Amino acid sequence: MIESESGEKMRMEADRDYLRDVYEQMKERFDEEARRRQAAEEELQRAREEATRALLCNGSPGHGGSLCDELMFLKKVYTEEQVELQSQLQVANISVEVEVSRPDLSSALRDIRSQYERLAHKNMQAAEEWYKNKFASVARWPARTTRQCGQFERRPWSTAGCSSHARPRSKVRICHLESDITEAKQEMARYLKDYQDLLNVKMALDIEIAAYRKLLEGEEIRLALPAFN
Repeated sequence: MIESESGEKMRMEADRDYLRDVYEQMKERFDEEARRRQAAEEELQRAREEATRALLCNGSPGHGGSLCDELMFLKKVYTEEQVELQSQLQVANISVEVEVSRPDLSSALRDIRSQYERLAHKNMQAAEEWYKNKFASVARWPARTTRQCGQFERRPWSTAGCSSHARPRSKVRICHLESDITEAKQEMARYLKDYQDLLNVKMALDIEIAAYRKLLEGEEIRLALPAFN
């Protein structure tokens, strides 16, 4: 049982490391997209400033036609920006709806913890039941030996010599069996502690993996939607 749980722990650690790498890659991708968008916005702002300076410099009467052309250009830019702003507002509303409908991470982690606590309790009960059955099987040996010793004592006096030799052997056997039971109980206690520790580690890994999955879902949604300032 411990070997299978150890194998499961190694598999979950590998899954956790993989999800962590994927999350870091997606985060780098998002940061890169954010930097590109910032650079594009700065370039657009510089172009607007240059257009404004050009308009002021060409404000003489001899440049009436140029002013009209630049005015039409600015109106066109304004119209395009207005359309883009409306589109971004719609995307922002969608983003808000997605955020509202997205399940709460804390609640999800609490549910996962509750599920694994129940699973750990169930596994502990199964392990304890298995060991109780083993101990019951071993514990029957002293009682059986005691009955055999009583049978020797109830035999006729002609067998008294044999009985006197059997009783010490039976008592020694009982002492050995009781010692074995004590050692087995101690071994069970150590086993149950190791098993509980392993379950705790497994539970922590499950919670961490679930958290990374939630973060990845959030990054995927954020990358799928254009940034909005």
